[in-house]
Amino acid sequence: EDADCGLVAKADDVEAFAALMQQVLDDPDRLRHMGANGRKYFLDNFTLDNHVSKFESILRSLVGEDHVTFYE
Repeated sequence: EDADCGLVAKADDVEAFAALMQQVLDDPDRLRHMGANGRKYFLDNFTLDNHVSKFESILRSLVGEDHVTFYE
C-alpha cells in the first residue's frame, strides 16, 4: 500500500478480491502506474548496491567511522 504498487484484500474475502480485479480491468492505465511504482520501489529498496550501502552505514554506526575501510 505504501508503495502504491498493488491492490490489497484479505485472503478470505472473495468479494473484495473480485472488486479489485474489476478495478484492474476497468483501468489498465492504473495497472501500468502501479507496475512502474513497483519497479521504482524495488530499485529503491532491494538492489544489491542499496543493501550494501545500508550494511556499510550500520557497520560505521556500530564501530565508528575511523575503524571501517571498504574497498571498491
